[in-house]
Amino acid sequence: MDKSELLSALKSRGVNKNLYSLDGMHKQSESYSIVQEDGGCSVYYKERGKASKLAYKLTEEEACNFVYNEFKSIFNW
Repeated sequence: MDKSELLSALKSRGVNKNLYSLDGMHKQSESYSIVQEDGGCSVYYKERGKASKLAYKLTEEEACNFVYNEFKSIFNW
């Protein structure tokens, strides 16, 4: 899945846009972000203003699948 497919999937599931960013670090806490860095994509989770790197050096497809699976787990889809 690429970013446009992930965006469509999250929107269709009713995931609040404040819970994710697909193009850089999200300003909101309690959110997931896909960030281009080090020749690949990293996935961060930001909580209480502190960002934690969950995965790194992923392809766009891997990063999008990672984020989708995180929400899938959270919301029990």
